[in-house]
Amino acid sequence: MKKTLSVLLVICFLCTSLNLSVWANAQTYETFTVKDNDKVIIFPLDYQPIKYPGSSGFYLSLLPLKPIAEYFGCTYSYDEKTGNATVINPKYDHTVVFPPDGNRIIVNGVEIKNIMGEDYFYSKRINGKPYIRYDSISEFLYLKSCKWEDNALVIYDDPLIELDAFYNDFELIFEEGKRPYIEGFVYSDAYHAVVPVKQMLEFLGYSVNLDMDNKIMEIRSDKGTIKIEFREEYRRWRMNLLEYKDPKFYYNGKLQDRNTSYDLFTFQLFNRGGTLYTSISNLSNLLNNFMGQKYYTAYWSVTTGQIFWSDADYNRIKDTAKNPSFADVKRTDWYYNSVTRMVKDGLISGYSDNTFRPMENMTVSEFIKMLVVALGYHDLHPVKGDYWAKNYINKALETGLIQNGEFDNYDRPITRGEMARLIIRAEKDETAFNNWESYVSSITDDTVLTPEERETAAKIIASGIMTGFSDGSFGFRKNATRAQACTIMLKFLNKGERTPPK
Repeated sequence: MKKTLSVLLVICFLCTSLNLSVWANAQTYETFTVKDNDKVIIFPLDYQPIKYPGSSGFYLSLLPLKPIAEYFGCTYSYDEKTGNATVINPKYDHTVVFPPDGNRIIVNGVEIKNIMGEDYFYSKRINGKPYIRYDSISEFLYLKSCKWEDNALVIYDDPLIELDAFYNDFELIFEEGKRPYIEGFVYSDAYHAVVPVKQMLEFLGYSVNLDMDNKIMEIRSDKGTIKIEFREEYRRWRMNLLEYKDPKFYYNGKLQDRNTSYDLFTFQLFNRGGTLYTSISNLSNLLNNFMGQKYYTAYWSVTTGQIFWSDADYNRIKDTAKNPSFADVKRTDWYYNSVTRMVKDGLISGYSDNTFRPMENMTVSEFIKMLVVALGYHDLHPVKGDYWAKNYINKALETGLIQNGEFDNYDRPITRGEMARLIIRAEKDETAFNNWESYVSSITDDTVLTPEERETAAKIIASGIMTGFSDGSFGFRKNATRAQACTIMLKFLNKGERTPPK
């Protein structure tokens, strides 16, 4: 028994001595605190975050790969033969291998080499354990960033930057959790504004069938059918990126020659929670190739955080507004000046066939929009799928231009009397209606008007914004034309244009 105890004591002494020898030979470094947002991450005592001296004299912050990967739900493995450390993010089926040389990583089978210099490496073996630069966690974690705060490295959630989107000035409302967003690395070549494929195409008037089990997408419209066979998938080097090599494009059943367009070489999709997205450039190029012209224009603004999508018909109307010229509006027409001015100011527009249709009736909603925009509310984008004038009507109700229940049908023609009533409410200068009582007797059709209507007609005549007809009648219940509405709005906005009665 004594002999056995002696042997055990010798073994313990030898193991302790060996362990002390190993740690004596191991280099020590200054450690630092790491937080997951506000929570301190606890690391094993022999596997701490360290400050590693770089060649430039500054310390490099290194994280122990195994505990940091496992903390965030990834799996970690180490190959003793190759020295490779492997991290798998199961949520995105994303694998990153950190070879022992440290100057490269292998992401889903794609090798990425360091080109940033001596102090920029992906991993380093410290005391035999794989460490990574703190900013390398983005290689296997999605939407995570790091910053230094109160002498601690904070790993925080980096939320998606979602974008508002508009099509021909209509605001697009996407399903919850499926809004357009910025995908990729900010201010780099891989920085995309992406939209959900199916819903965006539906906003554009297409129907879509996505069958990714068979790697096929079909897009239908009144102009025909687009069919895409995605075929071979590139090895993914980024989480949630699906990139397809040499997809086949069929336009109305005809296979397209890929040499006719560089844009047909690849097609990228991004998987966000089971919804497939693609960049606005990918989608607009696809549709423009199909139509044989640059029919769609799509871009996003960094300053406003918005996507703007438009088609050629809409752009034609916008271009006309800069220098209005309509086939049915001549320079000799009495309304030429007022129509062109109102179009330039964005209060009204023509039609895609290059006509203005000046003698057509002005609707209630069209005039409400003109008046609301004239009062400075330029950014009331209608919502795609809603009634086009809904936001203008709501603003008119909010500001008191119209009253609840005042109009039972916003698509019917507006009368001259209704137009006068709204303008009087919008006019801020009460002196514009001075001495209105003296003009009541000059209205030849005042006998058919109620006392309230007589006051409205006399006030608008006194202001010089509207006049009666040559026979002295006001025509309170007559419909107003688009040309008349433009002339009236021009006078409302510009006092110098008004024609006060003699």
